[in-house]
Amino acid sequence: FDISVILVAMNKLLTLLVLSATIYSVAAFGKQLVRSAGKQQPLPVTVSAALADGWVKSSRGCDPMIGQAYNKAEGAPSSVYPITLYFAANGMISGFGTDVFGQAPANLVERGYWLPVGKNQYRIQAATRNATANLCTVSAPFPDTIGDRIIINPSKLNQRVPPTEQDATAAKWTRGACINGMGRHWEYDLSTAPVQSWNSSNLLPVVAMYDLSGNLNAIFFVSTDVQQGITGSHQWDVIPIPGALMCKNFCGCNWPTFSMWSTMHIWFGTTDLQCPNAC
Repeated sequence: FDISVILVAMNKLLTLLVLSATIYSVAAFGKQLVRSAGKQQPLPVTVSAALADGWVKSSRGCDPMIGQAYNKAEGAPSSVYPITLYFAANGMISGFGTDVFGQAPANLVERGYWLPVGKNQYRIQAATRNATANLCTVSAPFPDTIGDRIIINPSKLNQRVPPTEQDATAAKWTRGACINGMGRHWEYDLSTAPVQSWNSSNLLPVVAMYDLSGNLNAIFFVSTDVQQGITGSHQWDVIPIPGALMCKNFCGCNWPTFSMWSTMHIWFGTTDLQCPNAC
């Protein structure tokens, strides 16, 4: 047999093993969790800080895949305080999410992105920890403040957001615009990826943003039913945006100009980022 052929094959195998070992490696997130573009607000990252800030432990049981739920002011999400924070048994943040009140696209409900939790009420979750350890019983502190991953609806869908831009490309996400303070946006169309169909029912309702090193820096949740109200932004970004502004997140865009969107940015990396160019 030809030893050179075997050596080439072994070299290719080693390359594949290295890639598979590194493709989901990403530096741990930062030490702060921040919400809401337009009027940024910090979110507590420990149970003690949450309780001091008026968050209340939910009556819902602990989910070992994401942790124990806490909500602002009362023990359940409301249209005014829709964000849920999740904490592991060691008191550290293990996830976050939001409810929408109104309508969610049927396709996104059927595919497990918006989870029905009541009449005209839907939920989405983002876990930040590896749940190989039961988050409801873990007692040892984590080595990082927030985590190192984003997993959508871990107990149902269990879909990981690509941790790097390289992974986003491999997973056929759409490269979008880089915006100062946020990073490079990447979106995913459930029907026509890696290109966009410009049908809101096909847009995965989590948009990923990456820093200048290509690591996951932030996400935003997307609702096609406006969640802000006349009394305030209700923990969402400061105002709803029309299609023309939604297009600012994309490089080339065909959203209807007068469509309306609610977005909720959540940073776990830096908010101090200057893009070299938009597209």
